[in-house]
Amino acid sequence: MKFDIVFNNSGDVIPFESTNDKVLEYYLDLLNKNKINSFSQRNPAFAQKLNQTIENLNSIIDQTNTWLPKLINNTIDVFEHDQYLNQNNLNKLHADWVNSHSIVCETHINYADDILCNIHDLFPDTIQQEPLGSILSKLNLLENYNEINLNVHKIEQMFYNIDFSITDRPWVQFDNPFTKDLLSHDKCNLQMTFHHLGRTLYNKYQQFDNNLEYNDENSYDQFLGFISLNLSKPESFEPSKEYSDWCKLNNRSPIGDVINLGNILNLEKNLLDYRLIVYRNLSNNNNFSIQIH
Repeated sequence: MKFDIVFNNSGDVIPFESTNDKVLEYYLDLLNKNKINSFSQRNPAFAQKLNQTIENLNSIIDQTNTWLPKLINNTIDVFEHDQYLNQNNLNKLHADWVNSHSIVCETHINYADDILCNIHDLFPDTIQQEPLGSILSKLNLLENYNEINLNVHKIEQMFYNIDFSITDRPWVQFDNPFTKDLLSHDKCNLQMTFHHLGRTLYNKYQQFDNNLEYNDENSYDQFLGFISLNLSKPESFEPSKEYSDWCKLNNRSPIGDVINLGNILNLEKNLLDYRLIVYRNLSNNNNFSIQIH
């Protein structure tokens, strides 16, 4: 089953393929009947943090490019603001940062740069060449240089598990009429997230409730008004042997820890477009609804 999330005000659309038609239909029927099919970001600082991370990355690269070419005869690429959301650009930045550490540099030449001018004093005459990473460590520049890597990962990770909740309704709860085998360990692009009172069976396993001694299990006994949007690659995961063995000892069937709703169509091909849609709409605090075709 095909469905979309549609942002209000802009009309921007992200298309999905359902991973469980019956669950999706049931959930949307409840939302629509109660006139609450509207989801708002739970972290209104998302766009601000993303902007700051991009600006930090761009600033560090600009600073680095004032002295780096004198050491390795090369610069780090600089992009327009939105193009730091292009995964190919992030992949190149990351690879260039990684590979630059091992580039061998001269240690006993006069670098016409205030930052690099004392390199020759930091190494004995017996060491005429050193990898860039070693030189930057001696110059106390390595921590700053490594911020390139940290900010690249921050940008990527900000599009993982973006949390939303029903607009203007702090708590929405419906009984879950489905069997618990609908729960999954798979990672999908749109899923219901756990904000329930209690622990899922899998969480009880994780937290060493080895004999199910305590009566606090809630494995999605209710459907709540919380969902998560994830722009990383979907993946399938089977229950671990250890978890399965634990369930067998407790006479239970292994069930997952999340209810998946669907995966984005053509995610890899359109990743930049979808990131920009999320970025623009969350910048403007636009809500979205879920619409079945």
